[in-house]
Amino acid sequence: MKRKLKNSVGIWAFGPAATRFDPAGYHTELSNETMEAYIAWHLEQSFK
Repeated sequence: MKRKLKNSVGIWAFGPAATRFDPAGYHTELSNETMEAYIAWHLEQSFK
């Protein structure tokens, strides 16, 4: 039986390549934050 690949890898799997066209990333307001703060912000947004 053939399995369907899920597209839930997310942007994190691609590292900097995911935002290569925008060096500051998708959320430029967070560009000066630490990685911990950046991830915490995304987690908060995910559970709203």
